[in-house]
Amino acid sequence: MRLRLEYRKLGSFRFISHLDWLNALKRALRRASIPIGYSGGFSPQMKISLGPPLPVGVEGLREYVDLELTEVRVPLDVVHKLNEELPPELWFLRCESSPDFDIVKFVNFSIYDVFLSSECELKLDGVKGALYKIIKLYPKVYRLFLFLTPGASGIVKLLFSSGLSWQDIFLIRRLGIWRFEDGKILNPFGEVEDLDKYIDKRG
Repeated sequence: MRLRLEYRKLGSFRFISHLDWLNALKRALRRASIPIGYSGGFSPQMKISLGPPLPVGVEGLREYVDLELTEVRVPLDVVHKLNEELPPELWFLRCESSPDFDIVKFVNFSIYDVFLSSECELKLDGVKGALYKIIKLYPKVYRLFLFLTPGASGIVKLLFSSGLSWQDIFLIRRLGIWRFEDGKILNPFGEVEDLDKYIDKRG
């Protein structure tokens, strides 16, 4: 049984690296008695596939992981059992049977909110190809719509290329990752979502 789970990573846990989060998830799976599958060979590993990594220091509202179980489980029960073993800042939100595509290869579009600590303007005019749209939501708060492979440091490099430093940035938050195709966005469950709700300031 293969499951895809959606989770959030907030607060001080944004400083946990991709590898440290993987190790914490393995411990939570053991404590929750989730029947996770293992690879073969001399050094069996849990069959866990994390989605695109968040840069250290960046929050994620909708991140993803695939699990392969050895027994059938009710997806909602998996969510409840894992959440009993984790703090609210690391919280599973949804669990479904995994679609038949790899998350990392599927996504090509990300949305970020950038909270600045100073009154400097965020200008990304020189960035070609990556920027779909930028919206100033409020003073010192920008929303970026990016054609970026959501890797370990892409958003940080992009902001630094605009002349910002960490001293200028209060918080970076990734709202989610999608596939942008024919003017539509598809989430990692393969569902079409409304891009306009993120362009609207209330989204």
